[in-house]
Amino acid sequence: MVALLVFLGCCYSLGSQLTPTDATGRPLLLSPSVYRAERYRRSAAEWVSRMEEVDRLLTGLLAQGEEIDPARLYALSRQAEVAVGEITAVVRNATFTPPPPALMGLSEQVRAAAEAYLAAARAAARWVGAPEPENRRAALETLRTARGLRTELQRSAWLNGR
Repeated sequence: MVALLVFLGCCYSLGSQLTPTDATGRPLLLSPSVYRAERYRRSAAEWVSRMEEVDRLLTGLLAQGEEIDPARLYALSRQAEVAVGEITAVVRNATFTPPPPALMGLSEQVRAAAEAYLAAARAAARWVGAPEPENRRAALETLRTARGLRTELQRSAWLNGR
């Protein structure tokens, strides 16, 4: 009897932790549409997290000054390659993961921010390939634009509601 109570208590605890809740903390009924929306919302939150990581990589890369030692460019090129690869995967996932109808707006915001980060990563790679001041300025400007789109995305009620 005690084992049954412990088992039921564990099941209740696990269910409480895994069940999505609304803004007031009440559990949501997991209908197929709610489940798809929640799954997409969690994917979008993960993509935003990966965009933040790319932002850190690009910020570190572009923090180098105007004058770069040619030997240092090899390390920077590897950093640029990692950033481009990471954000390309995010763009691919965001593009080919179908959103539920209720999250079409969120989907468009995610894709716009991810594509802006891809442009910023490519501009940073262009600067590493041709370390000219105007290439660095262009990379910094595209990164600033991408950062603005990501910040706007993070303010979304779908991502901020938890």
